[in-house]
Amino acid sequence: MKDFSLPQKILLFLEENGMVLHETLYHPSRMAYHYLETRDRIGRQAFYNAIQRMKKQKLLQKKRQNGATKFTITEKGRLKIFGLNTKPDQWDGKWRIVIFDIPETKRDLRNFFRGKLQELGYRFLQESVWICPYNIADKVEDLIAMCKVGQYIHYLVVEELDNNNVLMKLFNLKGRKYGEFLTKYNQIKTTDRK
Repeated sequence: MKDFSLPQKILLFLEENGMVLHETLYHPSRMAYHYLETRDRIGRQAFYNAIQRMKKQKLLQKKRQNGATKFTITEKGRLKIFGLNTKPDQWDGKWRIVIFDIPETKRDLRNFFRGKLQELGYRFLQESVWICPYNIADKVEDLIAMCKVGQYIHYLVVEELDNNNVLMKLFNLKGRKYGEFLTKYNQIKTTDRK
């Protein structure tokens, strides 16, 4: 499991809490700094420097609202949280399924987790069951670790599903068709028997 960079920790904190970054938020008396200082032992100067770098890298965008300057997370900043830039080009014929049962007492965390699964490319299959054709297990593991919800999650890799063609249309998968996949799979099984 990778260790998250300071910018990722700051962006995740802001995203989780639905906060905007006021121009003075990096002052030590503010909530984000105190939270990260307590949890991760982040120093004042390191926090300040990270904010300045994120502004330059356009991970935060400046907005004037009611006479005050605020910074909100850009799309580039959201991608930075998970280190995501692109999804794999090719489908390997397997499905990744995340099943979760996060308690009602953690509703905000559950909604955040669900939203991030969707951003990663997962789609709703049924109640608390999400599916994706891409091999992005490391990103899902990072999300689970950041949200600290491992005890509520099951992660499955599945080769065959009864509604495979419907799912392929849902994800606009091109290239490898289910019939071709089964043909190759059966050829391998036949070869193994000889």
